[in-house]
Amino acid sequence: MSNEKNQDLPSISPEQEAAIADVKTVLASKQDVLMAIGQVQAFNNMRKYATVAELITYRKIKESKQYKGLVYENENGESATVADIKEICTVFFGRSYRAMQEDEQNLTTFGEEFFESSKSMGLGTRELRKLRQLPSETQELIINSESVDLNDKEAIKELIEDEAFKHATELAEAKKRAEDAEETVEAVRENSAVKQQELDQAKEREAKRRFSQEPWKHQTIELAQGMLQARVLVEQGVNQLTEIFQQITAVESTLDEKAINYLARSIFSEATNVNDLVYNLTSEVSGLLSTNFKADVDAVDVLEELSETSE
Repeated sequence: MSNEKNQDLPSISPEQEAAIADVKTVLASKQDVLMAIGQVQAFNNMRKYATVAELITYRKIKESKQYKGLVYENENGESATVADIKEICTVFFGRSYRAMQEDEQNLTTFGEEFFESSKSMGLGTRELRKLRQLPSETQELIINSESVDLNDKEAIKELIEDEAFKHATELAEAKKRAEDAEETVEAVRENSAVKQQELDQAKEREAKRRFSQEPWKHQTIELAQGMLQARVLVEQGVNQLTEIFQQITAVESTLDEKAINYLARSIFSEATNVNDLVYNLTSEVSGLLSTNFKADVDAVDVLEELSETSE
């Protein structure tokens, strides 16, 4: 009879079996979260010990990220699904996300013992935030202070206020010193810039003064300008002779044979004359100056160099 019943049951494919296994795995992972939340809700009835416990549980749940998809009943009695950690805080812990984060930071910073003591004596978020903002060595001084009873709320609050005021004063003084130093550096920079500008102007004035006291530069510039003008005239003359030579030798020339004969002899003679003039000048200059000077600067170079120093 049982065999007949088994035959009536639909068969399950391998894909369906895998899907069922996945669902079981997800439910198992969320079971841990549900159990942890149940413990927290039970601890809430024992508030004296619940704070640290719920924060440790909250941290584990947050880090596991297994809270997404949990189902709960909202305030309207409707079924809802957890979307983020903020919903976990409000729905299952009965606190805001900001409050939970604040307390988690306090627990991490101060440790379980001082955190429990602070809660039991009624230290508020304001005092603990101030304490958390103090340097670590000052926190240690307060937490481990032998001169202050950790059960004395007012003494602890007064010590935190004193150290917070002292720390704020030190920060303000440090900021003021930094601002003063920055202003000093800026003033030095501005003064240096002014001094550099004055120095540059003084150098420029000195250069002009020295140039005005050196007449040789005036003489050099004047004669270099003359050499440059001579070069231009020579180039113009040679270019003009070249143009005439091109007219004489052009294939399409309409010059008479006799004219070509005279002009060819004449252009050769004129080119020779120009060459002789340049050669004679070169020989004379070379003979007088070559042992002491090099031909490494022309009239244009001289004018550019001396004009720069005279500006």
